[in-house]
Amino acid sequence: MSVGQNYGWFCINDVKFESQKITFLEQKEDYENVQIQWTAQRGDSPGWYGMDYINRNGKAILNVEAIRSNMDQSRGLGTYDCVKLK
Repeated sequence: MSVGQNYGWFCINDVKFESQKITFLEQKEDYENVQIQWTAQRGDSPGWYGMDYINRNGKAILNVEAIRSNMDQSRGLGTYDCVKLK
Protein backbone atom coordinates (compact mmCIF):
# COMPACT_ATOMS: atom_id res chain seq x y z
CA MET A 1 0.00 0.00 0.00
CA SER A 2 1.30 3.42 -0.85
CA VAL A 3 0.12 7.00 -1.22
CA GLY A 4 -0.56 7.93 -4.82
CA GLN A 5 2.04 10.27 -6.20
CA ASN A 6 -0.28 12.79 -7.84
CA TYR A 7 -3.53 12.60 -5.92
CA GLY A 8 -2.73 11.99 -2.22
CA TRP A 9 -4.87 8.88 -1.80
CA PHE A 10 -3.67 5.44 -0.79
CA CYS A 11 -3.45 2.82 -3.51
CA ILE A 12 -2.94 -0.93 -3.66
CA ASN A 13 -1.20 -2.42 -6.72
CA ASP A 14 -1.56 0.99 -8.42
CA VAL A 15 -5.38 0.85 -8.20
CA LYS A 16 -6.99 4.25 -7.57
CA PHE A 17 -10.01 4.00 -5.30
CA GLU A 18 -13.38 5.62 -5.98
CA SER A 19 -13.82 6.66 -2.34
CA GLN A 20 -11.63 6.85 0.75
CA LYS A 21 -12.46 7.52 4.40
CA ILE A 22 -9.76 7.67 7.09
CA THR A 23 -10.59 7.31 10.79
CA PHE A 24 -7.77 7.69 13.32
CA LEU A 25 -8.52 5.34 16.21
CA GLU A 26 -6.49 7.10 18.92
CA GLN A 27 -5.08 10.44 17.80
CA LYS A 28 -4.86 12.45 14.59
CA GLU A 29 -2.13 11.44 12.11
CA ASP A 30 -1.43 8.20 14.04
CA TYR A 31 -1.16 5.71 11.17
CA GLU A 32 -0.27 2.92 13.63
CA ASN A 33 -3.90 3.10 14.85
CA VAL A 34 -6.06 3.81 11.84
CA GLN A 35 -9.03 2.48 9.89
CA ILE A 36 -9.28 3.27 6.18
CA GLN A 37 -12.32 2.39 4.09
CA TRP A 38 -12.24 2.24 0.30
CA THR A 39 -14.41 1.27 -2.65
CA ALA A 40 -12.90 0.17 -5.95
CA GLN A 41 -14.42 -1.00 -9.20
CA ARG A 42 -13.97 -4.70 -9.89
CA GLY A 43 -11.76 -5.65 -12.80
CA ASP A 44 -13.11 -9.17 -13.34
CA SER A 45 -16.85 -8.41 -13.58
CA PRO A 46 -19.31 -5.54 -13.09
CA GLY A 47 -19.56 -4.28 -9.53
CA TRP A 48 -17.46 -2.98 -6.67
CA TYR A 49 -15.22 -4.09 -3.86
CA GLY A 50 -15.57 -2.61 -0.39
CA MET A 51 -12.35 -2.67 1.64
CA ASP A 52 -11.57 -1.96 5.29
CA TYR A 53 -7.91 -1.62 6.25
CA ILE A 54 -7.38 -1.67 10.02
CA ASN A 55 -3.98 -1.06 11.60
CA ARG A 56 -3.99 -1.26 15.39
CA ASN A 57 -0.72 -1.18 17.33
CA GLY A 58 1.35 -2.28 14.34
CA LYS A 59 -0.86 -5.26 13.35
CA ALA A 60 -2.74 -4.69 10.12
CA ILE A 61 -5.53 -6.59 8.35
CA LEU A 62 -7.51 -5.97 5.18
CA ASN A 63 -11.16 -7.04 4.97
CA VAL A 64 -12.59 -7.17 1.45
CA GLU A 65 -16.19 -7.73 0.33
CA ALA A 66 -17.60 -8.00 -3.17
CA ILE A 67 -20.52 -5.58 -2.90
CA ARG A 68 -23.77 -7.24 -3.95
CA SER A 69 -26.22 -5.62 -6.35
CA ASN A 70 -29.14 -7.38 -4.65
CA MET A 71 -29.65 -9.17 -1.35
CA ASP A 72 -30.32 -12.57 -2.99
CA GLN A 73 -26.70 -12.84 -4.13
CA SER A 74 -24.26 -14.71 -1.94
CA ARG A 75 -21.66 -12.70 -0.02
CA GLY A 76 -18.02 -12.81 -1.05
CA LEU A 77 -15.73 -11.93 1.88
CA GLY A 78 -12.03 -12.20 2.56
CA THR A 79 -9.68 -11.21 5.39
CA TYR A 80 -5.96 -10.82 4.81
CA ASP A 81 -3.05 -10.24 7.17
CA CYS A 82 -0.90 -7.35 5.94
CA VAL A 83 2.87 -7.69 5.94
CA LYS A 84 5.18 -4.70 5.51
CA LEU A 85 7.49 -5.18 2.55
CA LYS A 86 11.15 -4.30 2.88
